[in-house]
Amino acid sequence: MKALVGGMAGLSVAQVDKLDNGDPFLIVQAAGGNFALYGAACAGTGAATRCKGVSLVAYVTYDSPAKAQAALARLDYPAVTATRDDHKTISLSRYVILDEGVSRKNLEANIQLFAAVLGEALALR
Repeated sequence: MKALVGGMAGLSVAQVDKLDNGDPFLIVQAAGGNFALYGAACAGTGAATRCKGVSLVAYVTYDSPAKAQAALARLDYPAVTATRDDHKTISLSRYVILDEGVSRKNLEANIQLFAAVLGEALALR
């Protein structure tokens, strides 16, 4: 995942780590903000790690509950779930199923889409 994200224009990897279960996660910088990219149901180690899914998650905090509500109404996309986390914070999430293989370009497109929605959410602050 690090090599994939690190090679994408406008994105950079800020942190690489593992969850308690050993699945990898990255903190990715994009669009003036950060998002987390988590591997799910992974097997193998190092470069041989293969995951059956990838979860992308970001949180955006607004100055007021009214701005958060307006942003939530605007961020109505089927590809990225936007939910109210608290009165001033919206969470963005997307899960990509990788079972039986997904092309590298398809995964890149999913990550770019998520980064674009994050950019829009940040611009609404």
